[in-house]
Amino acid sequence: TKSRLRKTSPPQQHSEPQEQREQIVPDVPAPINVPPPEFYITPDSLYTLLKPAAEGKPAPVKLLDSRWVLERADALAAATTDAERERLALPRRQELERRHPEAYLSAEEVQALPTGKDGALAVGAVSHAWLEVSHPDPRGEQLVRIAALIRKAQGGKLRRQQVGWDPANTNIPACKPLPARVGIFFDWASICQHQKAADGSIAIERTADEEAAFRAALESMQIWYVHQKLFAILVTDLPARCAGTVAPYDARGWPTVERAWANVAKPNSISCWPMLYDVGTGDEAARAAPLHPQQVAELLATKKFTSPKADLPLVLRLYNETIISVLGGATELNFNDAGWQPRDGVSFARVLPYCAEVEEIYMVGNPIGDEGCAAIAEAATRAGVLPKLKRLAVFGNEIGDAGCRALAAAVRAGALPQLTSMVFREDRPGGRNLAGEAARAELRAACEARGVGDARC
Repeated sequence: TKSRLRKTSPPQQHSEPQEQREQIVPDVPAPINVPPPEFYITPDSLYTLLKPAAEGKPAPVKLLDSRWVLERADALAAATTDAERERLALPRRQELERRHPEAYLSAEEVQALPTGKDGALAVGAVSHAWLEVSHPDPRGEQLVRIAALIRKAQGGKLRRQQVGWDPANTNIPACKPLPARVGIFFDWASICQHQKAADGSIAIERTADEEAAFRAALESMQIWYVHQKLFAILVTDLPARCAGTVAPYDARGWPTVERAWANVAKPNSISCWPMLYDVGTGDEAARAAPLHPQQVAELLATKKFTSPKADLPLVLRLYNETIISVLGGATELNFNDAGWQPRDGVSFARVLPYCAEVEEIYMVGNPIGDEGCAAIAEAATRAGVLPKLKRLAVFGNEIGDAGCRALAAAVRAGALPQLTSMVFREDRPGGRNLAGEAARAELRAACEARGVGDARC
């Protein structure tokens, strides 16, 4: 399917010199294959990709064993010359399988890995920029930093893994450590690759079987970042030597959509290990609200793809199918303590029309303010939006009088027809919004007039 194109002015903060002209924003391709919501929840959808289609064929995906990765990272860190680092850098998957089969977990070993709260899997995907057209990490610098963050998470040394990490409520427990052994999806070493020369030309092509495995992996690439039981590691900055010569993470197409995928519905529970990491900060990654597919299209119009004609329509279609599946099938959305800002409240409002099955929304402890709250309230008044929502928890979000009154007006107008619980205020540390008594009384009255039995305003 060919995408129609529209013109827009590029956001200046991400534009490179050659991108100062008008950008072409593609329309989002229509969905072709929308998986059922459980595709991004059950482990079976992952395990299928770890097994070959037939005896003697390569599996679409192989996961690295974190124990081997940490050992290789130690060797890289100890190397004293670039030549030694280049020798130790990961080769493409086909070569690594041949030279070091012990670098990988078998499908059975992956299935035997420990699980966490609500079935979280000890498997994660890495999102990173390629440092060279022929190799993503030719001196192993990114691998060393990924390993350092994994060790930090396994040792319980991240901020939210510390006792008393929240000064506003020191009784909140700490997050769990990452398990001692995890599986890692790293595209260069996890899916079959061409061997390319320094100029980007293909030196060794994938075989027919390898090409089939690669295509199968590519069609489900989003699952490694979207899946709600997997963690994700974002390598958001580059080695210092690459500054000014390599396009940064935020300027790349695939990393941009990988981060967007990871923000769709990753759990954020303190009862488990963290699910989203940032190598750039050495801790958990900042979270953003799920983006509407058209927002992703606008973002990607300014980003760099190696093969834009093939990759851009593919990732837009996969993202659109992801949003339709995940948000369209979810019955509960929990974005508590995600650090959302007002712009995230506005973004969340844009995707609410997808949430036809949602019965509970928790977005506590996010400073979305009046702007974000008003956008959500306005979206809720549209026909068919959140028809099944019963519980909305929005306390501790720095919402003032204007946002509170916008919610009240929406409730009075008949929004959220199945609502039974509106939690706008909790008398506990961090549980209050900024709205005064008069505005909260207005919201409380609107809820009571509608028969909302639990109206904590």
